[in-house]
Amino acid sequence: MTGQQVFDLAMQLGGYDTAAGTAAVSALRARAFAVVDAVYAELWTAERPGESAAPLRSLQDPLPLSDYTVRQVMPWGILMLLCLADEAAGDGAGYAALYDRKRAGIPKAAFRRRDVLPRGWGG
Repeated sequence: MTGQQVFDLAMQLGGYDTAAGTAAVSALRARAFAVVDAVYAELWTAERPGESAAPLRSLQDPLPLSDYTVRQVMPWGILMLLCLADEAAGDGAGYAALYDRKRAGIPKAAFRRRDVLPRGWGG
């Protein structure tokens, strides 16, 4: 999925009519890139601890996250940030609680420790 598709999904889940060109929807769309990029960076580190995410260049970029994260977690994080930034937009605290619960279920990448124990003389 692309960032635009996830943003549109978030808008549908939040009950916003994206076809209507209302001022409220236009204001939310103006923040779309910044919000999607912020949630993407946070979820990247949740899936891959210790790795840094490359920032998105546009909303048309595919999101290299697991399907669960993109479809089940990311839309709620987008709604949370949009609502917390604009109190008139909706229930930010409710979306934050839902986002936290969903984020806790993100599958983590297998973490492998490096062998750093000394081998002794000769190898």
